[in-house]
Amino acid sequence: MRVALFSNITPEFASSAASRTVAQRARSAAFLGVDALLVSGAITGEPTDLGQLRAAKAAAPGVPVLANTGVTADTVAGVLAVADGAIVGTSLKRDGITWNPVDPVRAKALMTAARPSSQNGVNA
Repeated sequence: MRVALFSNITPEFASSAASRTVAQRARSAAFLGVDALLVSGAITGEPTDLGQLRAAKAAAPGVPVLANTGVTADTVAGVLAVADGAIVGTSLKRDGITWNPVDPVRAKALMTAARPSSQNGVNA
């Protein structure tokens, strides 16, 4: 069995103990062989900084970079223009509250917005 290792190089609810840049952390994680890099906002639900996503991608070519917080139906297209993917939670929950169950309407809206514009007319 193979387990993928994702490294959160900008962890939510925390700050780096060192003054290393996102690019330096991305290069280090890539050197160690992680399968993907996660870039987060400061807390759950807060948008990921697109500049940090770009810096991580530039520093670790060939390693997928995912936005780890704050992706919504309104922002997903812009995020996916930079990132290789996203981990989405809060924006899919009823009323946008982390602890609530997933709202199928919100999930469908996010998936519709995430599709390339040429596919947005296709039913999900």
